[in-house]
Amino acid sequence: MTRQGDRYVGVLQDCIRETVSEFEKNPFNFLSEDDVKCHIFMKLWKKGNFDKFERTEDGQEVSALHSEVTYFDERHELNIHADISIISPQQTDVYSRGRRHKGSGAELSKQYEFRESFAVVEIKYNRGAWGKGNTIKYWTKDLEKLQNLQERIPDMHYFSILLDKKGHFSSDELGQIRQNYPRISVIYAKPTLRRQNC
Repeated sequence: MTRQGDRYVGVLQDCIRETVSEFEKNPFNFLSEDDVKCHIFMKLWKKGNFDKFERTEDGQEVSALHSEVTYFDERHELNIHADISIISPQQTDVYSRGRRHKGSGAELSKQYEFRESFAVVEIKYNRGAWGKGNTIKYWTKDLEKLQNLQERIPDMHYFSILLDKKGHFSSDELGQIRQNYPRISVIYAKPTLRRQNC
């Protein structure tokens, strides 16, 4: 990974820590999973200088920070959607010149392609409606998605975040989850003070 990629990942880790701390202190400020994503995204935009656009392979100016980027699955279909991605604009083609200008591949239906991505973040948010069984089911689905993507793109940093108002998991259970997914940064948070109606 490049020095710039390492810097981006460091800023991402700081922004995740800040958002987790905010959730632990006041979980009621997060109404939805999209709120969590927006909080992290806004912090990244400000602290990571993502408003400084960079030139793509086809000469356009884009940010390295994006949401809902799609990746190919093991069947080479665009079925993996990541909540937050940090990509390399210099290694990106946004098809501004029509078909891929270097002739090195087919035009993708998503209308962009990139050869290097620095980090992917998947977010789950249990507002309190899920029991423990559903929480682990939904979270495991994200973890499996990241693990499958990691098999094809091993050089990226992978983050899976679960903010859980119910605080379902013990430290031993989290240790087991982290052991099952050793190459994914697993981040779990619950409210520090149990508030009524959490």
